[in-house]
Amino acid sequence: MITHDVVQGSPEWDALRFKFDCASEAPVIMGASPHMTRADLVRMKATGDERTFSDFVREKVLDAGHAVEPKARAVVSTATGDDFYPVIGSCGRFLASFDGLNMLEDTGLEVKLLNAALLAYFEAGDFDALDPLYYWQMEHQLLVSDAGCILFCVSDGTDENTVWHPYLSVPERREALIAAWDQFNKDVAAYKHEDIKVKPAAAVIRALPALAVQVEGKVLRSNLPALRSEAAAFIAQIKTTLETDEDFSNAENQVKFLKSGEENWEVTKAAVQAQMADVDALFRAGDEIAATFRSKRLELAKIVDAEKIRRRAEILTAGKQALAEHCRALSERVAPITIESGRDNLFAEAVKGKKNIDSIKAAVAQCLADAKIAANAQADLFDKNLRATSAMREDYPFLFGDLQGLMRCEPESCLAIAEKRVADYLAKQRAAAEAAAEAEREKIRAEERRKLEAEQARLQEEVRKENQRIEAEERRALQAEQMRQKKARQEEAPKVGAVDAGMTKIETRKEGEKNLYPGINPHRVQLHDLLDSGREFTVRNVSATQFVVTLL
Repeated sequence: MITHDVVQGSPEWDALRFKFDCASEAPVIMGASPHMTRADLVRMKATGDERTFSDFVREKVLDAGHAVEPKARAVVSTATGDDFYPVIGSCGRFLASFDGLNMLEDTGLEVKLLNAALLAYFEAGDFDALDPLYYWQMEHQLLVSDAGCILFCVSDGTDENTVWHPYLSVPERREALIAAWDQFNKDVAAYKHEDIKVKPAAAVIRALPALAVQVEGKVLRSNLPALRSEAAAFIAQIKTTLETDEDFSNAENQVKFLKSGEENWEVTKAAVQAQMADVDALFRAGDEIAATFRSKRLELAKIVDAEKIRRRAEILTAGKQALAEHCRALSERVAPITIESGRDNLFAEAVKGKKNIDSIKAAVAQCLADAKIAANAQADLFDKNLRATSAMREDYPFLFGDLQGLMRCEPESCLAIAEKRVADYLAKQRAAAEAAAEAEREKIRAEERRKLEAEQARLQEEVRKENQRIEAEERRALQAEQMRQKKARQEEAPKVGAVDAGMTKIETRKEGEKNLYPGINPHRVQLHDLLDSGREFTVRNVSATQFVVTLL
């Protein structure tokens, strides 16, 4: 913090304040000041109306509370054992005039004149319920000084009526205050001067003659005919087409005048009735005038009301259009995100209960500033999140179909969500790639198994065929050897006689002899079976029809 060697209330102090964003102005830009509207402060700063600004400072800042500051400072210093001194300091574009700051500059003091509301606040003890008019100023002071706290003190200059409690910075308030100052300075830079329209004074309405009636059984004296003539002339000159502010002001005044004319007749009529019962003609004439007044009053009142509605709608529409244009510009900055301009009834709610045009304008201006600040904060959040997730969105745009909603998250959450989506996607891709690779490897393994099995089958088939070939060759060789041996035996065996055709049964063995011809009935065999067997044998006749065969 930089300290400035100027005296509070001096011309140098006025000039210094005009160049900075000041703590006492913080409630104004936040719409919490009953003394000045934000729009008025924008105009003062933008037009360089330093004199008007200084008048405001002297009237609203250097109020009666400053008279008790030295006494309150002494009371607090004695009670806390910490000496406080008035200090004017700045940090960047922010300035604050401290009613007190200790030597370490870690504790400040803000003194307000004791009043009924502040007394009730301290008696209640709910220090979270502090009026924004006060906490915005102290939040600004903490921003300038970077102190730990500001002692919020109210006093009437006496020891017994000086009380205080510490105010600590609230991070959300500080962020909102900085954003509000940013928008305020933008509005000052973009300010387009409009002449302040002073509400025209309504034209003076020449009073009609007071109705005078005196009766005594009959009407003795009355100026009713003259009054009727002047009333008719007055009504004829009333304008019902309101084109200028002067017309509008005159119409409002004329409505009131017509209303009073109706009421005056009722008073006069009551007075006449008190004098005499039968004044029918007089009453009819008076009622006619009153009815004429009433008719014109109602007509004019409707026109005035319609003009108020038109002007109100015009102001609301201008506010909506200004906010929409601001949001469009922000949307271009954070494309493809769209900055929304808020609820449709935003401005209508802001002017609820406002009766005159000036209060409606001030309410719309404050609402517009607040909405711009909120839109700026939203755009800053979007911009930060967009930059943080830029690379991921460029590489994986299909993961961010809900971009508008995602960018509303706090930066840490937004980044974490985006990184998790990318990590999950990459994990799925890796899993899918690994599954595809494994499937390909399995396909290759299956093909290799198929080829191996086919090769094994082929080799087995070759071995089988080779074995069959070898077995066939061995059988052929064996048969050839058997034939050769048979032939040799036949050549070496004694000749035997021919078997009689009638010998159809042969005995292959005697009782107790071994069966020499396996596979043939051991007792009897047909001759043709023996011949077909290819075995060598000798025959010994037993009888004319039987013989014994000896196998070789």
